Amino acid sequence: MADDFDSNTTGLINWLEKSGASVSSSISLQDLRLRNAGRGVVAVKKILEDEVLFSIPRSLALSVQTSSFSHEYANLLDPFEADSWLQLILVMLYEYGKGSRSSWNAYFKVLPEEFDTLMYWSEEELSELSGGAVVNKIGKARADSLFNERLVPVVQENSNVFGIGSKVSADHIVQIAHRMGSLIMAYGFDIEPQAKEADDDGYATEDEFDDWQKGMVPLADLLNADGDEKNNAQLFYEQDALVMKAIKDISQGQEIYNTYGLLPRSDLLRRYGYVADSYAQYDVVEISHEDVVAVARDELGVPQSLITERTEFCETELDAVADGYDISRPPLNVNELCCIQPELRMIVLCYCLDATCFSEIPKPKKEILRTTDSCDFPIQWYHLMRLIVERRLNAYSTTLADDKRLRESLKDDVVFGAGSPNIGETRTQRRKILALEVRIGEKEILEQTLELLGKAESSFQNGSNKRSSDEMEIDKPVKRTK
Repeated sequence: MADDFDSNTTGLINWLEKSGASVSSSISLQDLRLRNAGRGVVAVKKILEDEVLFSIPRSLALSVQTSSFSHEYANLLDPFEADSWLQLILVMLYEYGKGSRSSWNAYFKVLPEEFDTLMYWSEEELSELSGGAVVNKIGKARADSLFNERLVPVVQENSNVFGIGSKVSADHIVQIAHRMGSLIMAYGFDIEPQAKEADDDGYATEDEFDDWQKGMVPLADLLNADGDEKNNAQLFYEQDALVMKAIKDISQGQEIYNTYGLLPRSDLLRRYGYVADSYAQYDVVEISHEDVVAVARDELGVPQSLITERTEFCETELDAVADGYDISRPPLNVNELCCIQPELRMIVLCYCLDATCFSEIPKPKKEILRTTDSCDFPIQWYHLMRLIVERRLNAYSTTLADDKRLRESLKDDVVFGAGSPNIGETRTQRRKILALEVRIGEKEILEQTLELLGKAESSFQNGSNKRSSDEMEIDKPVKRTK
């Protein structure tokens, strides 16, 4: 209801100010649902760079350290000492269960109860993302198991502490735990520790600083985010407060944006439940190590024994082996393969070299191999890399052309971006649209990379770069291109 929405917004600001927070008269927390942005902070006056927008006392940040739970029920936290994530979920379950008795009651009222993050998508909805790596990063089954095995027994055995009835089902507890975990994922901050006083000699030893802590920062987490030029505010960690400042001049009527960092849209969707065009520049495609090995073995005929030997070399000498490798969006008007993660380039190179050439790699040159941005590769490298990228592209059930036609057909009927479904648009329809944007971004990267590989391979075959693997002078520094 609109009345609840507005009254909860007013209640949050009143609570903050009564609790010692300082909120500038130059900003206003407004209802932006008509533009699919929930609540947002808007400048009602011109704001200058470095101007303080609001200051939140550290005691108002909801964390394990600030909640009374850590003092009154420390014994319940002890089993989770090694898992700060579960500790914070447990604390939030406690504060949420207290209702109006919680110091953060007004804050909980403005936090969402429903999410478009991938944790809440059905199997049918997730199928729209099939072929991409992000589905394997959701971890819902693992979270369910973790909550059932570790959180549920604690909550059920201490039902009076957590403000629930003794007969509340495990499923209900898991559901609330998922909400708290999703809130931490989408709204939480890594809070820089508060420095302690120096000793009599004027020194503060390393152990006199607490570790960074995950926590919820009221109002700061209600700023919408943008990964581009719209980002105009940043949270600063001061001794006694968390302070949001303008990092550029902000005009009256302009929304104030924080940033989530350099996140690809797949992770933006997984963690926050929306996509934005400004984050398209950070899109990546992950190539699994298993796929690299499978293509080298099955398509190029590299013996498994050689793959094992070269993989061990890459792991021990180059520190280049991982579960997956990124291909980022190729820079415009740049005809080099810097979009391919260096570790992937090096592993593919090692799989391509013949035994003689590989054995002659002197140790002093291994660091060059690992850090090279652009190499004069043998023809086998281009061929194997192209097969790897093609395999990844073929994992999708639709083509880039199919997806672009679908997006074009939907433009007049739907609105792309953040927020809840629009009028006449179901949540499932909206999630299909979000998945479509992610798929298009990933396929664009793969097709652009294939185009670059094709040009490079064609140039090689035409003689401008032509050398076979046994002619590669590995003992000489590899070429670099600015």
